[in-house]
Amino acid sequence: MPHDPKLKVIAKRTGQPMANVVAVWVCLLDAASQHDPRGVVQIDAEEIAVIQDMEVEAVEAIIKAFYTKNLLNSENRLTAWDKRQHTTATERSKKFRAKGKQKETTG
Repeated sequence: MPHDPKLKVIAKRTGQPMANVVAVWVCLLDAASQHDPRGVVQIDAEEIAVIQDMEVEAVEAIIKAFYTKNLLNSENRLTAWDKRQHTTATERSKKFRAKGKQKETTG
């Protein structure tokens, strides 16, 4: 995540340190994981600012940039949420083992 080019662009656009952009993004990821349906966030810039010890205006600028870089859509859904989710622990384990086998065969 700290090397994500979209997040780096957002940091540059907003004039905020990368750490602040990542902190806001993590808050949104956490909120999305707790929401029903998952992947959707109810954004409270003031709450995030208090939690992260940031200015509200900085958080608002970062969130606005998340929309412009298509990390959030107009329904407040994280756009790549489903791509990064696994349905079961079994599926995660299978994917992990498959990666291990791939490394063994290429190494």
